[in-house]
Amino acid sequence: MPQRGCDGPRVLTALAREVTPRGPLGVWRGRGAVGEQKIAELAGGGDGGAGSRFSISVTMRFDPYIAVGIAGAGCFVVAYFATTQGWLSAAEWRFPAINLLGAVLVLVSLADAWNLPSVVLECFWGAISLYGLVRCWRRKRPPVNNV
Repeated sequence: MPQRGCDGPRVLTALAREVTPRGPLGVWRGRGAVGEQKIAELAGGGDGGAGSRFSISVTMRFDPYIAVGIAGAGCFVVAYFATTQGWLSAAEWRFPAINLLGAVLVLVSLADAWNLPSVVLECFWGAISLYGLVRCWRRKRPPVNNV
């Protein structure tokens, strides 16, 4: 069986587009080990293991969307930890505000790496946080005295 060779970065780009879907912003993104194995097979390298002519090294890209998502997840962790330690009361306005900020940041990060279940979760998380903020705001307002 004749071996197919790799013609350089243009071939890899074309092969990657053949086996990976397009994200919501038109960015080509990988699909994990299955997609990488398919790229290696199409490039003539078999499974990409020892003895094959082609192998793929996986690197994680760190872009602003990932940084924003990590900051959002950090908001959730900080709010939960502070509440568990007793430093922050869940009845205060700061607790739902931090959670709302975290939900918004994670939603921004999902614009790059779309995931419907995560979007649904973050929308509910944000809605519940907004409800908590409104409740805190209403509690602090003095009652209207109609005499």
